[in-house]
Amino acid sequence: MNTNLLNEISAYLSPSGRETINSTEAVKVDDKEVKESGRAYMVSFSSGKDNPFSVYGKNGKDITDSIEKSISEGKSGKDGYVLSVLSCSSKDIGKMTEEGFSPNDMDREEFVTVSDRIKVQLARAGVDVSKLGGIKESAIEGIGGSEIGTASIRNDIDSAAEANNKAVTETDFQNKDEVKDFLSGSDLPDDNETVQKVINAYNKASEIGERISDSGFSGGEARYLSLSGDELTIDNVYRAVFGTYKDKEAVSSQIESSRPPAELKDSIDNILEENGIDKDEGEKKAAWLLSNNISINKDTLSKIDEIVSFKMPEKNELKEMIKSSVSYGRDPGQTVLSRPKNDIKSEFFRMTDHDFELLSKLGIDRTSETIEDMDKALDKASLLGLPGEEDKALFDETVDTTEELKESPAETIGKYFGNFSFTSRVSLGQLRDDAREVSGKIESEGGRFTKMLATYEGVGTEVRADLGDSIRKAFDESVDSLLKENGFEETEENARAVRILSYNNIDVNPENIKLMKAEDQSIQNLFRNLKPGRVLKLIKAGKNPLDMTVDELDEEIQALEKDSGSDTDDMAEFLWKAEHSGKISDDEKESYLGIFRLIRQVNKTDGAAIGQLVNADIPVTMRNLMTAVRTGKSYVDVRVDDNTGLREEIKRSEKSVTEMADTAFSGSDIMKEAEIDLQKQHLRSAEKESSPEKYESIGGSSVIMDMTPEELDISLKKADRDKEMEKAWNENLRRELIENSEESDNTSGIIASLDLKETPSIISSVNSMLSGRTAFSQIGKRKHVNLDGSVVTVDDPDISAMMQELTERFGEDSEKPEGMAEAQEKLADLAEHAMDQVLSDSRTDYLDLRAIQAASKEIGLYSDLAGKDIYHIPVTVADENGVMTLKIVKGERKAGIADIFLEAGKNSLRAEISSVKKDDKAVLKCTIDSDRGNLSGLVRENKEQLKKNLEEVSDTDVTIIFSGKEPIVTDFYLDKEDFDENAAIGTDTLYRLSRAFVRTMVSIGSGSVENEDQ
Repeated sequence: MNTNLLNEISAYLSPSGRETINSTEAVKVDDKEVKESGRAYMVSFSSGKDNPFSVYGKNGKDITDSIEKSISEGKSGKDGYVLSVLSCSSKDIGKMTEEGFSPNDMDREEFVTVSDRIKVQLARAGVDVSKLGGIKESAIEGIGGSEIGTASIRNDIDSAAEANNKAVTETDFQNKDEVKDFLSGSDLPDDNETVQKVINAYNKASEIGERISDSGFSGGEARYLSLSGDELTIDNVYRAVFGTYKDKEAVSSQIESSRPPAELKDSIDNILEENGIDKDEGEKKAAWLLSNNISINKDTLSKIDEIVSFKMPEKNELKEMIKSSVSYGRDPGQTVLSRPKNDIKSEFFRMTDHDFELLSKLGIDRTSETIEDMDKALDKASLLGLPGEEDKALFDETVDTTEELKESPAETIGKYFGNFSFTSRVSLGQLRDDAREVSGKIESEGGRFTKMLATYEGVGTEVRADLGDSIRKAFDESVDSLLKENGFEETEENARAVRILSYNNIDVNPENIKLMKAEDQSIQNLFRNLKPGRVLKLIKAGKNPLDMTVDELDEEIQALEKDSGSDTDDMAEFLWKAEHSGKISDDEKESYLGIFRLIRQVNKTDGAAIGQLVNADIPVTMRNLMTAVRTGKSYVDVRVDDNTGLREEIKRSEKSVTEMADTAFSGSDIMKEAEIDLQKQHLRSAEKESSPEKYESIGGSSVIMDMTPEELDISLKKADRDKEMEKAWNENLRRELIENSEESDNTSGIIASLDLKETPSIISSVNSMLSGRTAFSQIGKRKHVNLDGSVVTVDDPDISAMMQELTERFGEDSEKPEGMAEAQEKLADLAEHAMDQVLSDSRTDYLDLRAIQAASKEIGLYSDLAGKDIYHIPVTVADENGVMTLKIVKGERKAGIADIFLEAGKNSLRAEISSVKKDDKAVLKCTIDSDRGNLSGLVRENKEQLKKNLEEVSDTDVTIIFSGKEPIVTDFYLDKEDFDENAAIGTDTLYRLSRAFVRTMVSIGSGSVENEDQ
C-alpha cells in the first residue's frame, strides 16, 4: 500500500469538520442499554477486535484469547482442544468412556481426533451431524470399514437430518425442550445454560430481522460495522442496529450516489488496482468510505461489500447457523450471520466444513498452510495417534474382528469343546478364522435348516431382531425337555448352551451344559472388555491383539483398567449415582454400596471366595460370598436338618489358595471347575453392569443377596438404565474434564519443561503441585459427612505411621538416586493403599473419593518426576505438613547443583547449593530465598547448624546467603539453572548435601536440631 496516498487522503479529510469517533475508548454496556439508547453512536467501540471465537465454559466464563491470536502465538492447539471439549456433548463423553477411552488421560491431539471419531460413529448411527458442515466421506469409510458403503451412510445421515429439520422448523426457538432436542439430535451440549444462550441469540436475530428493511443496513449501521471491523455476528449486528442512529436511507443507496473527489480519483484508482478491485464499483464504495472518515484499503472495501450484500437468513437457516456455531465451541451470540465473498474456504473446494473444524481444533492455521499440509494433518488425525498406516490398519482389523465374531455362528464355540482351557491357547485371530471356516461350511452345505440356525444364533448374545424368533420356537420344546432331564432351570442362558451343543452334535448332559456355559461366558466378557480405546492402547504398547489369546487379552485389559484408574472410576460413578438418586432410600443406598463393594472385593482377589464356596459344596449366593469374605478363615453354611426341621450350622475351614487351585484344576471335578469359572466370569460382568438404579429395579438388596453371580449378572443386563441419570453422570464427567483442563499461570510451560504429556489429569496434578496443597496430607486425612450434615476430618493411624516411616526413609536413602527413587515408589504404593482403604470404607462419599484419586495421581506424577532427578519429600516443619522438592541439576559431566523448594502451610523456602571459586579454591554457596514467616525465622536461627551439617558431608567450606527474595514455586520448575561446569558439584556429593539439608529441615521443624552424624 502506498503510504503517501493514505497521507494525502487523510490530509483531505482532516479539515472537513466531520464528526470523528475515538476508536481507542470503549464503553461497555449491556444489550438492553444498546437497544434503548436510540441516539447516534451512543455506543463507542474498541480499536481491538472482540474475540470472534469467544467460547463459554463453566459459569459462562469466556476464554479470552481468540483462535486467530492463538495461531499467531503458536498456542492454537490448546484453544482448539478447549473448543473440542466444549463442543462435546454428554452423549459424546458417554460414548467415549463406553468405548474404553479415558478423556482425562488423553493429550490434546488424541482427544480431538477421538472425539471426532465418536461424532462420525454417531453420524453412522443416524444422528444428524450433517449440518455441522458434513463429514468427509473418506473419514467415514475409513472408520466404518469397507463393508459398509459410504453412499448408504450418507443417505442415513441425510435422512436423519431431514427428519430432524422437520421436527424443529415449524416453530420459533422459544420452547426449551424443543431447543434441547434440536441440540442433542446433533450431538451437541444441551445443558440449560447452552439452551438459554441459543434462545437468546435466536431472539436477538429475530429482532434484527424485524428492524432491518428489505434494502439492508442503513448508512449509520454500516458506518458502525465498518469502523469496528468486527464480523457480522448476531451480537455485533444487534449493537449496530439498536445502538446507532437509524438513517432513513440505506447504505446501498448512499454508495450508489457517492462519487470520489476529482483530485483523489487517480489515487483511489491506484489503490483499487493494487488490490485487484473492479474500478467502477470500487470507486463508489471508496467514496462512501471517504465521506464517513474510514480508511480505504482491501479490508475496509471487503467489509463494506459484505455489509451491502448482507441479507438476514431465513428462520430455518438461522437455526442451523446457530447450531453450527455451538459445534465450533462458540457462544451462540457469536454466530456469524454473513461471510465475506472471498472467504478462504471457497478456495479449498476439496475440504468440507467438518475438515476445517477439525483443523482448527488441531491448531492448524488454514490461512497460511498449504492444502497439501492440511491434507497431511487430516490424514495424521485419522491415525488416532498411532505411528503409521500399518498400526491403524491393525486397529481397524481388530475392532472389525470383534464385531465380526459377534455375528459369527455360535456353532464356533462348540468347535473347541472338550478343551476347557482353550482360552489360554486360541488367539483372537484364530478364533475369527475358525468362525469364517464354520460359516463357509454352512454356506457350502446349503442346508436351509442348518443355515437358519447359524444365522439366528450368533457368537454374540445380542439377538438380531430382523430374524425373528422362529428358531427359538422350533427348539423350545426339545430344549425345555432336555433342561428338565438334566436338572437345569428353563432360562435363556441354559437353553443357549443346549442349542450350541446340539449344533455340534455333542451330548447334552449336566457336565457339558455347565462347561459350555463357562466357555460361552468367557467369550462374552472378551467382547464386552475389548473396546476400541483399549485396542488402541495395546497397539501403542507394541502388542498385536490378533496374535494374543483370549486369556492374554483378558490379563492385559485388567492391567489397563488398573493403570488408567478406570476400576476406581466405576466406584466413583456408583457413589455419585447413589448420592444423586432421589428414588432410593438412605438405607437402601447404604446396602447397595455394600453389595457393590463386595463384588469389587471378590473380583479383586480373582474370585477366591467363589472357589472356597464351590469346593465346600456351599451355594454361591451373594449372601454366602459376603459371609466368606467377612469371616476370612472360616465361614458358616446354614442348613435345615431333614429330621428335626431345625437350622444347623456347619463350620468349614478355609482352604489355602494353593489347595483350592489344586482341587479346582486337578481334573477330578470338572463340574466344580466349570462352576467356579462361570460364577467368576459373571461376577466380573455384574460389576460393569452395576448401578444403584438397576439394583432397585431388580428387587433391591433383599432379593440380590439370595442371587448367584450368574443370576445377578443376567438380571442386571435385562434391567434398563435410567437414561436421565446416565445423561446427568456424563454431563458431570464433561464438567470435570473442563475443570481439569483449566491451566493456572505457567502450567503449560512447566509441563513442557518437564517433558510431560499434557493431559487433563497431568494439568490437574501440576496445578495442585503448584498450589501449595500437599497430596501427602490428603491421603492421611479424609473428610466424612455425619448424619447431621457436619463434616469431620479423620486421621488414619495406619497411613500416618506409613507416612512417618517413609519420611524417615527419605532421610536415610537420599544419599543415592536409586534410594530416592525407591522411596518415591513407596509413596506411590502408600497412595494406592490409601485408595484401597477409601474404597472399602462405608463412610466414603463421591467428593472424598475424587480427592483421594487426585492426591494419588499427583503422587504418581512425583514418581514419574523421580526419573528426571526431581524428588518430592513429605516433611513436617513448624507443625505444618508440607512437601520438600529436590531438583538435582546436572551438567554434561553429570555434575551440577542442588535446587530445593520447601512448602509447609503458608511457609515457603527455596535453597540453591552450588560450587563457586574463592581464592582459587572451590567452596560451596547455599543461597536461600525465604519469606518472613515462621520458617524463615527458624532457618535463620539455625543457620550455623545448617552450615555445619553441609560442611561435614562435603568436607568443603560453605557460605549461606539469605537473598531476601520471595520464593516462587513456578520459577523453581521453570528456571533453567546456569552454572560453571568447571565448578560443578559431583553427583554423589550433591545427594549427600541434599540429605543433610533434608534432615536439618526436619530437625528444625521438630524443634530438635541434630548434627548430621547423630
